[in-house]
Amino acid sequence: MRTHLRAFGALDIDALLATYSDDAEVVTPARVFTGPAEIREFLEPLVAEFSQDGISMETETIMIGNDTGFVVWHAESPDNVYDYAAETYFVDDGKIVSHSYAAKVTPK
Repeated sequence: MRTHLRAFGALDIDALLATYSDDAEVVTPARVFTGPAEIREFLEPLVAEFSQDGISMETETIMIGNDTGFVVWHAESPDNVYDYAAETYFVDDGKIVSHSYAAKVTPK
């Protein structure tokens, strides 16, 4: 989980993908992304957006248990205001097996 957060902070898509198991899923309100190719589809737009100049992001909560993690954050990019985002991670054998993501995003 910490490795995943560091990889996101570095905006390293390959390092992010390496934190997921081969059969992991990312569950969002729009769809479920399963496996590395689909999870890349989920991550690439976020990494691209947060790679822009003028980003502000603040983590409100990080809770890490034995095999779970929970993160709440808000951010602003040149394109969007992330009023609130919440993510939950389930880890098995050091890899993320399930990741839920929900956010209230307001386009600028």
